[in-house]
Amino acid sequence: PNLRSVGTRPFLYLYGPEPPAKGCGNGPCQEKWIHMSNRYLEMCLKVDPKLEWVHLFGEANARWFRSGANASDYTGFFNKWAAETKKRFPQLKLGGPVTWGKPTYGAGWDGWCLQLMQESHDHLDFLDWHSYNPGPGQLEGDIHAVSGFMLQRHGKRIRNALTETNYGVGSRDNWHDPAVHYRRRAIPMMRQTFELLRHPDKIFSRQFHDYAA
Repeated sequence: PNLRSVGTRPFLYLYGPEPPAKGCGNGPCQEKWIHMSNRYLEMCLKVDPKLEWVHLFGEANARWFRSGANASDYTGFFNKWAAETKKRFPQLKLGGPVTWGKPTYGAGWDGWCLQLMQESHDHLDFLDWHSYNPGPGQLEGDIHAVSGFMLQRHGKRIRNALTETNYGVGSRDNWHDPAVHYRRRAIPMMRQTFELLRHPDKIFSRQFHDYAA
């Protein structure tokens, strides 16, 4: 409510033992995870009944391989979690896969994003991903690719959430140099802002993640 009073729209990140087959003790681990996450969402909605956007995990594609898990494991769990969550909270908008990296590379798709769009389109309300140091027009191309793919293949209009982005400045000294900071970060971010503002039907959130170098 305090954030909303100044015009901010809250965005909820759900984390926990990853992948959800690990770290839950005995018994049906995935069911436990889904139950606990729904209890947590229930509590959050009591605090803010207007809460709308929720995404699942963060950069699983950069970590889950250490436990032998992959995009299929994420997609399978996303479908279980989303189906149960939508039953209890149909007003929520659910997203993933929150990838390290953007959804397209050259002429190819990122496998995590493509699999989620193909196999979770009934539950997926937005595609969530990260991108650092994108060149001019790259993000614009990505959001068009995602929204166009979902509309053409599955007849569904979804938008994107760019939940981590920024431009590196090379060093901590550069970070504190106003001229370098302005040239290498501020100007590219202004260009990115205008680039994304052209497409409110394809992207609804862009979130900065600061880093010095």
